[in-house]
Amino acid sequence: MTALLGLAALAAFVLLTAVCLRCFPGIARKVMGEDLPDRVTALDGLRGLLALSVVIHHCIVFHSYLDDGVWRAPPGNFENLLGQAAVALFFMVSAYLFWGRVVRGDGRLDWARFYIGRAFRLAPMYYFTVTAFLAIIAVETGFTLRVPPAELAREIGAWLTFAFEGAPDVNGLDHTFTILSTLWTLKLEWLFYFLLPVLALLYRATRTSLAALALLLVLSQTGGGRDLFLFFVGGSIAVHILEADSPFGRPRTIWATAGAAGLVALPYFFHDARGWGPAILLLPVFVAALQARGPWAVLRWRPVRFLGHISYSVYLIHNPLIYLITRAIGAPAYSSLGMTQLYGVTILIGIAVIAVSTATYVMVEALFLQVGSGRGEIAPTILSSIDRARRLRSVRARSTRN
Repeated sequence: MTALLGLAALAAFVLLTAVCLRCFPGIARKVMGEDLPDRVTALDGLRGLLALSVVIHHCIVFHSYLDDGVWRAPPGNFENLLGQAAVALFFMVSAYLFWGRVVRGDGRLDWARFYIGRAFRLAPMYYFTVTAFLAIIAVETGFTLRVPPAELAREIGAWLTFAFEGAPDVNGLDHTFTILSTLWTLKLEWLFYFLLPVLALLYRATRTSLAALALLLVLSQTGGGRDLFLFFVGGSIAVHILEADSPFGRPRTIWATAGAAGLVALPYFFHDARGWGPAILLLPVFVAALQARGPWAVLRWRPVRFLGHISYSVYLIHNPLIYLITRAIGAPAYSSLGMTQLYGVTILIGIAVIAVSTATYVMVEALFLQVGSGRGEIAPTILSSIDRARRLRSVRARSTRN
């Protein structure tokens, strides 16, 4: 029953988005623009559905949290995997995109451009969201200082570090993390980015991905949340499965069937997405999604791809919006909703999240994406300075040798 309600909610998000884009085509042009030739359109669609799955998951988590004050995973397998499996697949997306660049570049990448691009992609919307988060806390605490100024500065500083310094309560407000509970995943994303040069060096040295993937596997066994590195391994393996000359990716019907079977088997056998079993089951799901054959072709539908474009905003901003909306509804009223009623309210919350995320994508993300891609003024200046420094070092090295 809950699985049907969850799928119905996802379908409602997509259909309402389709209606909106039909009525207001300028919105789609503003957000999507022109797809680049090398853009994997099914990947956009996958990200859109994953982000909205996390929205549903957190609406359910808030439902129990407002009832008894305990922040915990939903007891049902399907409801919990809506969040955890979505996050796992997001990690596979990152590995597929960036390990793919390493492989196609024969282990070489312009690392300065890579990190500048990642900073412009992730940081602006992150800091916009953290600012909104701090504004909510200021209102909740009545604009009064409840802790010493130095303590408040330390707490705020921790939230500015992509969760590398934790997620402490701020200004004496208990359970602050419930307002913005998704940031821990960005820490793992950055850890993967910092590891990429080492992995690329291993690829260049060995002419194979085996050593790099083995390092990720070892790190996944070291604790501290790094067990989710297994999904970076899965996304990296998908690069080799889907290479044009790889025989492994050719039986697309088999992959589409295996992906569907993996989706069914995952909630049947597992409550969460951590571990080898979920990692193995999600690999065919990911490959089938990228190939987008049969029913998976829905990922290439324009409204679904639109949701993928705004998915980072959806992922970041949905928790503060859920917090504000449930506060407006009232904790007793929201926590007393029956399951069908809860999913009905979840659809309304999701619509609000999509609307706000569309606005933040246009006003925040798209602006800095343009700058980070070199079409603005800041990034080219930074990159040209780096290039000049490289040329100067090269000239000095030649002069020293001569």
